[in-house]
Amino acid sequence: KADCKPGPPKSARAPQVGGQTPGDVWKQDFEFLSRCHKDTVYLDSAATTHKPTAVVNALTRFYTQDYATVHRAVYSLSLRATDMHHAVREKVRSYINAAHNDEIIFTRGATESINMVASCFGRAFIHPEDEIVVTEIEHHSNLVPWQMLCKERGAHLRICRVTDKGELDLAHL
Repeated sequence: KADCKPGPPKSARAPQVGGQTPGDVWKQDFEFLSRCHKDTVYLDSAATTHKPTAVVNALTRFYTQDYATVHRAVYSLSLRATDMHHAVREKVRSYINAAHNDEIIFTRGATESINMVASCFGRAFIHPEDEIVVTEIEHHSNLVPWQMLCKERGAHLRICRVTDKGELDLAHL
């Protein structure tokens, strides 16, 4: 059984629509959250994000029925996996309104993506004395790549403060 803590007082809860809050409806897509106390809020998602049940089911179906190399073979299972890969890329392209499928890059997660941007973009466009700005509340996975890039390229890392209201304090840049 999941470890569930009591939620906020009723006065602090989101407005209800049809007897359910938007969060209640959203949580139904997540096995962990739908089994747990309805007021659970899961915030530890930097590297361990819970997956919607539909994603878990799709991954299970792929690994048990369609798993094969993509773009590297000509047998039917591989061709089917390749077709599925292209179909997902098209769905993502359409969802985010990208112009072309080749603009979509799949990575294992946010950390790998940030590292890729810092490495690829940074080496192409960051020059000595350029400035890279991050906030003081960045997770280390969005800080270390920029620190390393600044050291490599001779750029400067600027840290932007965040006010008590959660707004960027641009006056101190």
